[in-house]
Amino acid sequence: MNMRRATLASLLLGFFVALPAVAQTPPPTHIGVVNIGKVFNSMQEVVEIKAKLEADNKALQTEAQAHKAELVNLQQQRDNGPKPDTAQWDEATQNLEKLTVKYEEELKLAQLDLARSQSRELKHTFDKIEAATGDIAKAKGLDIVITEVKPEFPKNAQDVTPENIQAMIGQRNLLYVSPTVDITDAVTAALDAQYKAAAK
Repeated sequence: MNMRRATLASLLLGFFVALPAVAQTPPPTHIGVVNIGKVFNSMQEVVEIKAKLEADNKALQTEAQAHKAELVNLQQQRDNGPKPDTAQWDEATQNLEKLTVKYEEELKLAQLDLARSQSRELKHTFDKIEAATGDIAKAKGLDIVITEVKPEFPKNAQDVTPENIQAMIGQRNLLYVSPTVDITDAVTAALDAQYKAAAK
């Protein structure tokens, strides 16, 4: 009887000792991958933002060229008008200088404002990508989403310096990604759907 009790106690002790080892086994980690560069360049919202920024930059260049043409015209009028060392010459020169400084300041302020607007748009877009990635990761039961950095090599590698090729190789952080863990297209589709819905 004592032998049975001892055996039973030994078995129970072994069972309870083994329990913590079983309980401590971590669950598998589910990983997803997103190529942010591909998402960013494929988003319909970004396509329209880029078109707007290009139009704004072009308008700024057109305005700068118009100011330059006006200044050239005023300089020609001065040069063909009063003689140097006269009050009229000095007045025309002073007006030309004031207008030059004014246009330079206006252009610089406009460029700063445009750059600030571009930075705000880019940050806002990244926030959307991050949020959409989180939503899809939760829906798919992913624990971690890794950003894939994958610069594209030029078609004619011989036209690129070895240093540039080496730099591009060094930028790649993943050598292989299974399509089953790549959620890049899903993130892009979700963002386009959100943008389309918001535009209605």
